[in-house]
Amino acid sequence: MDKAAITALELIRNVRPTQAGQNTLFGLMNHTRTPEGRRFLTRHILQPMTNEQKINLHHDAVETLCGDEDLFRKLRQGLKDFERIDLELISGWPVQRGIVSSSGRHMSAVVGSHDLSQAEEDLSRILGLKSYLKNVQALHQLLRTAGVTDHLLASIARKTGTDKTEPSLGLLAAVVQEDAGYSRNAVEIGHARMWAIRALPNDTIDLARAQHKTTREEAEAYFAKKLALFQEVVGEAAAPKLFEDKDKGYCFKFKWADVRQYVDTEEPQPGETYGQAKIGCVRINLGGRKGEHYLCQTDGLLGYSQRLRQHSDIITKESDKYVLELRNAIAESGCVPDLASIAKAVAQLDLVCSHAELTATQGYVRPKLGKELALTKARHPITETRRGFVPNDVFSGDDTKFVVVTGTNMGGKTTYIKAIALNQILAQVGCFVPAERAAIAICDRIFVRSATNDNAAGNAGTFAVEMDEMSVILHLVIIDELGRGTSTNEGLGLAAAMAEELMKRKSRVFFATHFLELGKMLNAWFPSQVLNIHMSSTGFVEDDHIAISLPHTVIAGPVNNWDYGLELASRYFPPSLIESAKRWSKYQQEQEESNHNERSAAEKKAAAEVGLMAHIEQALSSQMSNMELAERLEVVAEQYKALEGGDEASDDVNEA
Repeated sequence: MDKAAITALELIRNVRPTQAGQNTLFGLMNHTRTPEGRRFLTRHILQPMTNEQKINLHHDAVETLCGDEDLFRKLRQGLKDFERIDLELISGWPVQRGIVSSSGRHMSAVVGSHDLSQAEEDLSRILGLKSYLKNVQALHQLLRTAGVTDHLLASIARKTGTDKTEPSLGLLAAVVQEDAGYSRNAVEIGHARMWAIRALPNDTIDLARAQHKTTREEAEAYFAKKLALFQEVVGEAAAPKLFEDKDKGYCFKFKWADVRQYVDTEEPQPGETYGQAKIGCVRINLGGRKGEHYLCQTDGLLGYSQRLRQHSDIITKESDKYVLELRNAIAESGCVPDLASIAKAVAQLDLVCSHAELTATQGYVRPKLGKELALTKARHPITETRRGFVPNDVFSGDDTKFVVVTGTNMGGKTTYIKAIALNQILAQVGCFVPAERAAIAICDRIFVRSATNDNAAGNAGTFAVEMDEMSVILHLVIIDELGRGTSTNEGLGLAAAMAEELMKRKSRVFFATHFLELGKMLNAWFPSQVLNIHMSSTGFVEDDHIAISLPHTVIAGPVNNWDYGLELASRYFPPSLIESAKRWSKYQQEQEESNHNERSAAEKKAAAEVGLMAHIEQALSSQMSNMELAERLEVVAEQYKALEGGDEASDDVNEA
């Protein structure tokens, strides 16, 4: 599909920015739970499958899940655990050369500051990979327990087997703590940098962690002593909590309203920091407002904070080296192809479950793949939720591939032909379709020429845009109102010529048009290849005005040329304006009829003159006798007189 088709069908984005893409095919189909699944769905919509076997495999899987509610519900719940983790993003690390471990375990190496600055992000990826593979194992166990026999689901079970996940999990288990989990929270990420990496006995990390633990215990004991002193002054309810600030370290955290009367300085503004003060008998420093709270430290608490920061720096620096080593070990282990295969399998499962969700909730049916396009009571998948939507039948056989759709404005032509294209895409994406029965002929390309959008930036008017888009369409073709950007005769001629070319190429075409003559012309020239249908409409009198019924129903044959525009306009404009419009319309019609009659007479006269001279030259050069020649010229003269309507023919013949 080209850009024009993607835009006109509103596959990913709305033409008009109304509800942020909700009224799009992607918005309708997106019941995915994983980042990979969402990308997979986007790729499938923009480039649907064309292999019949692959499409049928997806349809089989959707049918299996729709028929096994318990399995479907468990798979959907299992996929929910993947929501926060994107394997495609966390498994594509570049390898850092020069960091090698001869023992295959922790080592000391000189690592650049740039590498260490990436270590926090890498650790987050490693923990994400660990959580992801654990979820994959749970998903595999679910499929295995269910004993799935469906070909696609069984293939997904094989691709997510323990033989695919264990090699990577083995590398992770050697370095990462068993209880270390993935998180996006900044505090938890910082905590993971401290404790996620396994430590060997008495190595640098192990010793620093022991000192960190001891210092923390001492700080908490110090806080308990000071807390008792604070409670004597402010009371138990207003006593502070021990708070770990990202920049300051350990602090006493009061509510400002509880301690403002005990602070020996003027009230600070929020965010303001000032020097020493006293709350009761406890001297504090670096106190300051933070919202509704008051944070402060003592010299002792400040010392503990500095020692904890030193221990933390040692732990994270040494841990980061091991993170880089582990990252490179994974990249060089040969596990990456398996990870890519696992990601694709999870995306496929997510996609099939998403299709099953849409099918089950919207009452879609499985399309039968064949050579004909036949839909019974087909619906537009996006607008069918509109109240009073009218489904219609669609047919395009192997012989009659060109369908001309005519009808009044607002009759539903555009909705009808776009519904056909969207049903085609749904089927070839691997989903079921909104209809009572469906047969789909696979196509390898879909082209859409819709509406009359100008391209001001490209200095192209409606007609130029139409011609540019149609130049690449010459497969399923959806054409809506082609040829309106120029004169009626030229537009009709170009539309007919393009229709003829598309028929020669055996394209499957649905052509919505206001050129009522187009369908009749094509049907006369290609009676066995063109099918005429129209959107029904009925005019009736209501309260002395002409009203129009638009049931949005497709009927066989071309539309009747009933002109209701002026009658309908009478509801909105004064009678004097309508009468004037009728006079101008009648004048224009008379001019067209007069021009047509004049052209017809002139064309007949020219044809008669050419024919007369040809007959005379042929008679004079023949071997006829004088009598036979006279009889022949007499017949020619009578024919010319009948066309010309005068006596000049006799003079011309006599002269000859």
